[in-house]
Amino acid sequence: MIDTAGSLGEQDEEKRKLAVEKHYQWVEAAEILGCHAIRVNARGEGSDLDVAHATTKSLTTLSQFDAAGQRCQRKIARV
Repeated sequence: MIDTAGSLGEQDEEKRKLAVEKHYQWVEAAEILGCHAIRVNARGEGSDLDVAHATTKSLTTLSQFDAAGQRCQRKIARV
């Protein structure tokens, strides 16, 4: 569980982008270890709908992260 890399449901665009980027190292670690998924906390402040929207944007960006030099589509577990 990745708890300390920032909130993927953050409403502030810059803070959310930084949180996504802090998760990249864990995608890379999962790639090295042969893992098919990472587990993240999809938290944020605001209405449920706003947090869901921000989290969706974050997970979309994170799932398209290019850890292996080619576009990867990763399964990202959400809690």
